[in-house]
Amino acid sequence: MRIYLVRDHHVTLAAALPESLPAGTLSVQTPKDLDARRFPTTRLVAIWNALPGATPVRRFTDRPSAVKRLWAALEALPISSIRSDSKQSKLIALLQRPEGAGMNELTLATGWQPHSVRGVLSGVLKKKLGLNVVSARDADQRVYRIQA
Repeated sequence: MRIYLVRDHHVTLAAALPESLPAGTLSVQTPKDLDARRFPTTRLVAIWNALPGATPVRRFTDRPSAVKRLWAALEALPISSIRSDSKQSKLIALLQRPEGAGMNELTLATGWQPHSVRGVLSGVLKKKLGLNVVSARDADQRVYRIQA
């Protein structure tokens, strides 16, 4: 069963409902769930425009057609092979913490070299998954985090 996790205007496809959802994340399993969440149409437009391959729109004609089009686009998304025990999911979990994670922590958690971690941060997380990864200089090291 496909479960869509919606946070702001980003949608993540999951194979199973996680034990705990991050703050501000809602789960959607059916078109009725999507309609029952009563997202404002502006948010539905933002979700639509953030989908890969979707032609950007300024508005939908009405709420039912917005839900129908959005659900069809969500169902067309490919199923991701991200597992909850993968290095990428560990990386994402570390970056979702409020304090973020430093490069040393990320390399220890994954076993990757720093250049590989930076490549995943920019190529996979930012570009492919559309996550908002930000970095800031903290005392003696650079700290990375996923910003909502």
